[in-house]
Amino acid sequence: MVSINLDEVADQINYWSSAVVCYVLGANPPFSVMNGYCQRFWGKKGLEKVSMVGRGLFPVRFNTMEQCERVLTGDPQFLDYKPLITKKWDPDMELHKESVKTIPIWIRFPNLELKYWGSKCLHKLGDSIGTTLKIDQVTLNKERLAYARLLVEVGLNRDLPDKVCF
Repeated sequence: MVSINLDEVADQINYWSSAVVCYVLGANPPFSVMNGYCQRFWGKKGLEKVSMVGRGLFPVRFNTMEQCERVLTGDPQFLDYKPLITKKWDPDMELHKESVKTIPIWIRFPNLELKYWGSKCLHKLGDSIGTTLKIDQVTLNKERLAYARLLVEVGLNRDLPDKVCF
């Protein structure tokens, strides 16, 4: 039995404290794909290093905690239309893909009458399916009126409706 003291791992805990652990739901992208994705989306947000722990599991380190928090609290990310699951690194976490109970999906409401394009109405419509996370900018700006588009978090075990009556 080997005994390792906290002071012997303190430098590594400090090193990884500004990291997130990422994986793509339903996919195992190779390192080169994930590294390119992270560089493209987070390269100017303080990205320092992308690593690979196992098949499809990537610790991503940022220069500062603030930069890391900005990524965690930013918009949901997708890689090839699949949700990118991002968790704050913790020294006690086991590095494996967790079972996911909810995912963010984009929902369209086609041919929505103009009187329903207010933020409150759109949130109510989205909340009838799950939890509304975001209304896309084109919808908010009323630039494309063929459909309204919302990002809604839904449970994986829940059937999605074909239509919403209101």
